[in-house]
Amino acid sequence: MLAGVPLMWCAACGPGSDGPEVADDTGAAEELAWVATAQQNGIVGYRDPVGAMSPDGALLAYAEGRDLRVVPLGGGPSRSMARAEGQVRHLAWLDDGSLLAEDRVGPVRWWRYDAASGDRTPLWEGISAVASGSGREVSLDALTSLAVSPDGSEIAGVVSTGDGWELWRIDRSGSGAEVVRLGSDRVLYPAYTPAGDVGCIVRGSGGDRLHLPCAGPPMTLRPDVDVVGPIAFSSSG
Repeated sequence: MLAGVPLMWCAACGPGSDGPEVADDTGAAEELAWVATAQQNGIVGYRDPVGAMSPDGALLAYAEGRDLRVVPLGGGPSRSMARAEGQVRHLAWLDDGSLLAEDRVGPVRWWRYDAASGDRTPLWEGISAVASGSGREVSLDALTSLAVSPDGSEIAGVVSTGDGWELWRIDRSGSGAEVVRLGSDRVLYPAYTPAGDVGCIVRGSGGDRLHLPCAGPPMTLRPDVDVVGPIAFSSSG
């Protein structure tokens, strides 16, 4: 069965067209504009397609199973990227306008896609593992949920060790790394703030809580509710 998932974005241009509207936090109406429809190659609700908007707000990348496409938000045809060997389940934009994508079936897990040509190369070409200053080592293919720093100089990722969870910050070049959190509680959805700190959701005995920084204590929310990811921080932090 094939199911289509419409991908929409908020044009923030106020009322005046026939498109659906949503209200922002001030109550003002903002319009939604159709961008593309991603096909789900499976039963309805089977792995909703992942998508990511470019930092300049000009492009939307989205996956349809093994296929990765980039479409201009201002209108125009989509561009197909090199096909993955497995389902693409994670996307993020790098600071140079290229894409970071996960392919669990390929010879390496993490790839860099050239959004213009569609070609792909390993994100960390020729490097399979990195070590922290304390000598702790991690396989790059073991990293999940990668997030990119605002300046593109480093990447954060989560590792399951079998008896716990670790959050790593790794130089984009793979030349250096740091473990910023380790413990038995599961770490989910790391995300960078504009200042370069890494926040995350930590699943502990009290539920899923937001930690900023990830290595720090949980933030106090009112009401005290579980946090559902992915998360992102505004430009003001």
